[in-house]
Amino acid sequence: MKKRFYMFGGFWILCCVVSFYSCQKQNYEDGFVTFGNVYFQNQSVLNTDLSIKYKGEPIAWQGGTGMVKVPEGEASFEFYNKRTGKVLGEKTVQVIASHPETFLVFQPTIDAPVAFLDPNEQADEEAAPEGFYKMKLANYSFDLLPFEKIDIIVMGEKFNLETFELSYEELAMLEDVGRNLGDESYRLIPKPTGGDFTGSILFAFRDSNTGMDVLNHGGRLYISSFAFFPEFEYPNAQKAVFTVYLIPYEQWGESEEHLAYGGTYYDIEPKVLFSD
Repeated sequence: MKKRFYMFGGFWILCCVVSFYSCQKQNYEDGFVTFGNVYFQNQSVLNTDLSIKYKGEPIAWQGGTGMVKVPEGEASFEFYNKRTGKVLGEKTVQVIASHPETFLVFQPTIDAPVAFLDPNEQADEEAAPEGFYKMKLANYSFDLLPFEKIDIIVMGEKFNLETFELSYEELAMLEDVGRNLGDESYRLIPKPTGGDFTGSILFAFRDSNTGMDVLNHGGRLYISSFAFFPEFEYPNAQKAVFTVYLIPYEQWGESEEHLAYGGTYYDIEPKVLFSD
């Protein structure tokens, strides 16, 4: 009889313990916060000096993926220059754990506010015709190309195997290119293939208003030393569709081939924002 009592008593105690921990678990779940991810792909000239605040405090921003993790619900993010503290933009997102959103954070110049773009912006754009690239361009090199509109002379690079000399052949003239990608449309550029063409594309510039060429420090037509080689650099761009913006690139020293501004020497660098 005593043995049966001990067994019953032990069973009763076990039930109490299970009930207690069940209640504790329920209370924990009632206070549980579900987190979701938001992806901000960094395409800022500030690079890692662009930072994010959430609820007024800096938040971890994962390099590479651009992931930030915050509680579900409405979330406001503040983007700022880590060096100066200047706020460059804000973005409010409805965070849903099962449906993470992705934004491309675009800032082509230090003083520009950040813009939040759809990384799949070109997804519905038709492919370029056979033998052409389809390209949207805008000028963000305001000091070096201080014109409201520029004409871009698209050059194909050629290499002579007998003389080992480089030369350039005009492929297209893109007229009246402005200062904002959002205002621009796609243009067609013939692919530099066959003959002595290397496959590289380079750019020269002129003022759309006056028709005057942009000259280098040596007084000759300036041709950017940054070769754009779509077939090699972007082999997965099956549609041959590109969005490109032009920014200044400071060179290490004086050269007749570069552009001079304020005692410093620069090139114009084409940066690819989207490729499909």
